[in-house]
Amino acid sequence: MRRIRFICTCLLLVMPAFLTGCRAPWEDSANEEPVDGYIYYLDHDRDDLDAEGYSFDGKDGQSLADEITRRLTANSESEDISPLPAGVVIESTDISNNCLNVHFNSLFSQVEDQDKVLCLAALVRSYIQIPQVNAVSFFIGEEPLTDDREGVYEEMKAEDFFCPSPALPSVASQKVLTLYYGKESGEYLAKEQVPVMPSEDQSLIRTIMQRLIEGPAYEGEIRTVPDDTKIINISVMNETAYINLSADFSDGAMTVSPKAAVYSIVNSIIDNTEIKKVQILVDGAAMDSYGGQIDLRFPLEADRSIIK
Repeated sequence: MRRIRFICTCLLLVMPAFLTGCRAPWEDSANEEPVDGYIYYLDHDRDDLDAEGYSFDGKDGQSLADEITRRLTANSESEDISPLPAGVVIESTDISNNCLNVHFNSLFSQVEDQDKVLCLAALVRSYIQIPQVNAVSFFIGEEPLTDDREGVYEEMKAEDFFCPSPALPSVASQKVLTLYYGKESGEYLAKEQVPVMPSEDQSLIRTIMQRLIEGPAYEGEIRTVPDDTKIINISVMNETAYINLSADFSDGAMTVSPKAAVYSIVNSIIDNTEIKKVQILVDGAAMDSYGGQIDLRFPLEADRSIIK
């Protein structure tokens, strides 16, 4: 199979439109609702993509794929246009080996190249945010999608499309974080993959801490850090991160065990950065007994035994 790298050449013809100073959706000060991901639509001129934020609402895996499909088949709330060309239907989707398979009806084979590229770019960028999905494959019915020379398209990722509009979240700036929240028992941690857009003035470690404070997106997982906890400062030295939190971290009501609370922070930071150890401070001081169980006087390494 040949690797096809798409370039949205139609976007290059309207480059002046990209210089108008439009703001990316996550930079809109009027948009205060937190979002978990973005659905990609055609703009009103049908030659570029627009992104609209939305919440996962506890959905995961196939249920999230079904929700994204439902949203893609209709216009957005701001009346941006569905990326599916007229008559094209997504007949089904399924997830296999971390790849989402999208099955079109036969009319997709008649779509013009420019519309086809924009459609595939919008769908890949939308579906790739599902935590269990690393790539997207397309089919017409049960047959793999091919190009004009009968070359089968391989599994696609967001970086296979070059769409330079500043109105879109940048693939280079998008990150999928592996974060750890509590399981219902409160004794163990569950892994959650979360797409985020760190801002330029915000370190990745701070982004991780903020998402832990905000709490999990999925049902069945529970908060590990009290939601009124403040990040006083963060520093890094010799591959060790020092996380200085307000007293709310130790004084707030615990929903998980002290060990789960501490290692949700330690494991989340280490798994997403080059950090080797993490020390948690409370109001600038090292605690010798957090929750009566955990010694925080020294930096901690990751603990995988608590992940279930």
